[in-house]
Amino acid sequence: MLAGFCILFIVGVTLFPKKLNRYLVPIFPAVDTLAAFGLLWGMTQLVRSVRGKAGKAGKAGKEPWGTYGLVSLLGIASLVNAVWYHPYGMVYFNQALGGHRAGADTFLVGMGEGLEQVAAWLNRQPDSTGVVTLSSTVYSLRPYLKEGVYASSASGETLPDRTGYVVVYVRNVWGEPLPPFDQFYQRVPPVHVVTIHGVDYAWVYQVPQAMPHELEADFGSSIRLQGYDISASAVRTTGVLTVATQWKMLAPLPEPDPDPLLLFLHVLDEAGNLVGHADVPPGGPDAPTTTWQPHRFYTWVHPVVLPPDLPAGPYWLALGLYRPDDFTRLPLRSSILAQPGAPDDGGNALVLEPVVLE
Repeated sequence: MLAGFCILFIVGVTLFPKKLNRYLVPIFPAVDTLAAFGLLWGMTQLVRSVRGKAGKAGKAGKEPWGTYGLVSLLGIASLVNAVWYHPYGMVYFNQALGGHRAGADTFLVGMGEGLEQVAAWLNRQPDSTGVVTLSSTVYSLRPYLKEGVYASSASGETLPDRTGYVVVYVRNVWGEPLPPFDQFYQRVPPVHVVTIHGVDYAWVYQVPQAMPHELEADFGSSIRLQGYDISASAVRTTGVLTVATQWKMLAPLPEPDPDPLLLFLHVLDEAGNLVGHADVPPGGPDAPTTTWQPHRFYTWVHPVVLPPDLPAGPYWLALGLYRPDDFTRLPLRSSILAQPGAPDDGGNALVLEPVVLE
């Protein structure tokens, strides 16, 4: 009767298109009862069979101890298996039938497990507090986020303003993900993936912030400058020219440097004289290039101190990346043509359009 109940229940719920693993919970007491009797009976028969072949079948008083020993070993193995799956016991599927991978291909999985790992990763990102994190499971993600990291749900096909990260969860990718998540899932490389027992549960994508000036300038084979902004509005009052740069890590550095790369910013007058400069980490002090990861974007605003008495006129900004140990500049390949009348700042220096000081 217990077995018949289990079979009929499974057949019944199989007829429906929506298949969640939690729908099988009502048969667990029946299955556990059958399993307990079945295992005990099977091990008793096994012990009797072994003792009979050894010529000790007459010692009936010792037979149960062999059974208890096998049951104890099975219990210990089950406990080890439970510890192995902790704290995600919900992702367990019968290992004899393919385990977690087969279960995730058959059932709609994902009830929030792994989102605390997503939040822990977001909480470590230096730029996560200044942007919006768009999530397909926002209400399950929010409790794990630190103060200042804001998660929002999608409201249409467009991304909210200042979206910096997009989180796609496994339960939302059966079939085609809804917009705007379909712009990211399996279309662009994720910057972080949460995997639980061999199955991907969450994908985190980074969204670059819009920059006033877009370009493609590659330094070496791994780093691209794809946007910048220059503001000279405060030069006359504070003596500071602000330069915002946005970088993309295309691939790991072919020969990782022991020291982080540095960005040089040179401000030149029409005659090519250096009137101001800065040598800074391109991604800011909290993101040295030795920690950069492929497919990630790094944006930072760099101040360049200028003399307060600079005469009015055009000034040129030249920039590039170099190795601080020997001052070798990374090779430059740029889509920007040479600026007419621009001064020369040496090889592998990208000269941007002039800034005019009134």
